[in-house]
Amino acid sequence: PSYNLHVARVDGRPGGLPGMADLTTGRRRVSRIGNVGHHRTWTLRDLPAGEYRWSVQAIDAALATSAFATAPETFTAAPPLPPVINPLPPLHQWTVAHPALTAANLTAVAAKRGARLVAGQRGQLFLSRRGGPFFEVESGVFTDLHDVLIDADGATVVGEAGVIRTSSDGIIWTDSPSGVTAALRTVARGGNGWVAAGDGQVLHSTDRRAWTPGTLPLGTVVHDVTWDMGRYVAVGEAANEEVVLTSTDGLAWTPVTPPGLLRGRLTGVASDGKTFVAVGGSDRVGAGFIVHADVLTSPDGLTWTLTPLSPGTERLRKIIHAAGTWYAVNDARV
Repeated sequence: PSYNLHVARVDGRPGGLPGMADLTTGRRRVSRIGNVGHHRTWTLRDLPAGEYRWSVQAIDAALATSAFATAPETFTAAPPLPPVINPLPPLHQWTVAHPALTAANLTAVAAKRGARLVAGQRGQLFLSRRGGPFFEVESGVFTDLHDVLIDADGATVVGEAGVIRTSSDGIIWTDSPSGVTAALRTVARGGNGWVAAGDGQVLHSTDRRAWTPGTLPLGTVVHDVTWDMGRYVAVGEAANEEVVLTSTDGLAWTPVTPPGLLRGRLTGVASDGKTFVAVGGSDRVGAGFIVHADVLTSPDGLTWTLTPLSPGTERLRKIIHAAGTWYAVNDARV
């Protein structure tokens, strides 16, 4: 047999499934198989909320019908549930903080002491204080800036042509002559003062006014430097090889690069107080290069363990540790 299902709201309002038959006599208004075919179960979707009464009759092969069940069943349709929206992790939710177009690419950001500073090409600097909007400040230079630092004594930016600029409030910037003309790519503060480093140069200062040249292995380019556990750790490249260096005074630097590294560069280093982590790799192919991403870890900055990521992974460029989590970035993602 087939079956004919009738569903109607108890309060008489529209909604349900008409049975196309007289509910008292069972006489069909149309001569065909039942409205749910030969199914013994049927699901109704998107019913308006409310209480419903349902009943069913059987229809044989000759389309003769039975009466509807004498004791209709009831059920209640609940209001639809709101959609479940799983919130994205915080670092997946980004808001434009400075909507105005800039004339050049932005290259670095720092946040501390209730201030945020963003540096960029052509000497661009943007400042935000106490969570307020960003506004442009005059850096006093038109060369590309590569890194920015905020610490207890103020702010420092470094860039092309040996540029070092310092400020106590993020608004008024003063030249701090470096004595070099090579690009400076990173600046950090440690227990023994400030270190600025870049293309074949490393400088140390105890006051950000006078800078003393340190000693790097010939041909070394430093991309990032950090301080923890009583020493500075710098990462970079030399002759297309990844390098790691350490120093306790910011002047004399010792290579501690582990063996087995592929050709490329290390561009980021950070510490969580217990472990140093350096990242880098290569996105070049040919001439001895393959695309790869490296993560190096060290408990003391001296002994390093290499953890290659999956072949073909884009190299990681920078890394930080915040609130118990490591965050690394490459060209496309965090």
